[in-house]
Amino acid sequence: MIKLIASDLDGTLLDNNGNIPKEFGSIIEELNLKNIKFAIASGRNYRETVHRFEKYKNNIIFICDNGSSVYYRDECIYCNTLDKDTVDKLISIGRNISNSYVTLSGDRGFYIEDESIANDIRNMCLNEDSVIVVDNLNNVKDLIFKVNIYDLVNTETNSYKEYAKFKLDGIVVRPSGTNWLDIYNSSTNKGTAIDIIQKKFNIDKKETMVFGDFLNDLEMMENAYYSYAMKNGHEKIKEVSNFETDFTNNENGVIKTIKKYVLKSEYATID
Repeated sequence: MIKLIASDLDGTLLDNNGNIPKEFGSIIEELNLKNIKFAIASGRNYRETVHRFEKYKNNIIFICDNGSSVYYRDECIYCNTLDKDTVDKLISIGRNISNSYVTLSGDRGFYIEDESIANDIRNMCLNEDSVIVVDNLNNVKDLIFKVNIYDLVNTETNSYKEYAKFKLDGIVVRPSGTNWLDIYNSSTNKGTAIDIIQKKFNIDKKETMVFGDFLNDLEMMENAYYSYAMKNGHEKIKEVSNFETDFTNNENGVIKTIKKYVLKSEYATID
């Protein structure tokens, strides 16, 4: 029987315009009645994500910053931060990459130096108030979970290749979308976060269903038997997943899969 469902946000649960499925609230209510935990697993910051799901936050587990932090009922139950020297080194590399902007994801918000690009990022955020413009990223006083590069060209062909030139022990550098590069501790990922939640609530891998579409979802796919790559997902995600949704994120693929295989009585248990 499914006891835990986790879904990525962008390109997975949300449509391409960033909209939450209309049926999301009723689905959460039904899952709650069946004592099935639901987790959002995103590369986004907690302050940004919880704002969008405020109405349901007591019934959702938030895996944020690609698994660097896990929040439940407004309490951080796990975090894995970058040390100051590492953050400064990553900032230094990023500043020398053309057509790219360095940002920091911290406990209190999402930091950026360049005001000229801040509004573009606010428009992409689930909570524009979570974007904080500072004079110098090196002077930010906060828990830093992740360094992000906002790449105006393409992360896989531009900023990712530049970071690959450096020896960064203990650090993961991974595209999380066409224009975003995520950099965080190698000891943490969405899969690690899923494992922490499974242990906390005594849930087995065989009782876990996950949905993802991009490279920052790879480890999460490996920590659940019912791993679903989105129909619109990256080919590498489809390679490591056990299943694929019949519908894309724009067609509410996550919601339709949950309704078919979890909530309908004849599919309440999946053998």
